[in-house]
Amino acid sequence: MLVDIDTAQPLGRHDFPTLAACGCNVTRRFRAGRLDIIMEHLPPSAGGEDLAYVHWALMALLEDRLMCVVSIESLDLRSLAASTSVSVKELQREYGTRSHLTEPMLYIYGDGQREELGPVPMALGEELVLPYMMDYLLDSMDVVDELVPVKE
Repeated sequence: MLVDIDTAQPLGRHDFPTLAACGCNVTRRFRAGRLDIIMEHLPPSAGGEDLAYVHWALMALLEDRLMCVVSIESLDLRSLAASTSVSVKELQREYGTRSHLTEPMLYIYGDGQREELGPVPMALGEELVLPYMMDYLLDSMDVVDELVPVKE
């Protein structure tokens, strides 16, 4: 997915039920050209949806408008069980897991779209996922500006 920051529509909190809420549980901030980039750990979903468990979210803002989000998400089988009346055990068998969460997947949101990028091939520590997610975010927005950490 390519998101042109000059023509793309900003993301709204009700565009996707799994979209992470912006400004919650911020761990780091960066600046790249005209973009402000925020990294969040375990943010709630903006729409109040609890089927998605967001491990990490990396958000690009242009003049306080949310333009692109890269997130690592799992499906919360407990929540799915409650909404479908199917047991957690049955869902665990179906999804091939012993956990209450499915395998973490990488997603990107931008310009009215959500795209699944596949399973996350690493442990979910911040130092590992930050460069992995940042590469996807900057590539999808075609940003070549230097990434500068912002102190709070």
